[in-house]
Amino acid sequence: MYLKSAKNWKELLKKGCEKLQRDQVVGENYYNELLSEIEKLGFYFIISKNISLVHISPGGENLKTNLMLIKLGEQISFSHKEHHKVLYCFFLTTTSPDDHMDYLVKFSKTFSNKEFIKELESINSYEEYLKIYKKYFND
Repeated sequence: MYLKSAKNWKELLKKGCEKLQRDQVVGENYYNELLSEIEKLGFYFIISKNISLVHISPGGENLKTNLMLIKLGEQISFSHKEHHKVLYCFFLTTTSPDDHMDYLVKFSKTFSNKEFIKELESINSYEEYLKIYKKYFND
């Protein structure tokens, strides 16, 4: 999904959650659960320069295991901190603790891969995203 801009980080997350809800990947209260987690833990999902991995605990409002990307036209700041600026916002939903950990491990390996970052920066279509997804996240 491409989003030219958003007023703020809450609008970005809301749009992502709405898309996931339309696709029946998450329940009605996913966005509120996400905000509650942020209130407790801060911006735990910003994992590297320009990249966030938005997720909540498995189960609950997660109806399917899914990985969605929102590529932004301009950076969104989650706070005044330089490392809280994001261009690529992944939404990870998992239904089991095992799936959750598997994806987190894959992400930790993948986001340190310079080739992945170059490919991520070149995405211009959903088809290109699927190609990268299959290359890095499918077993």
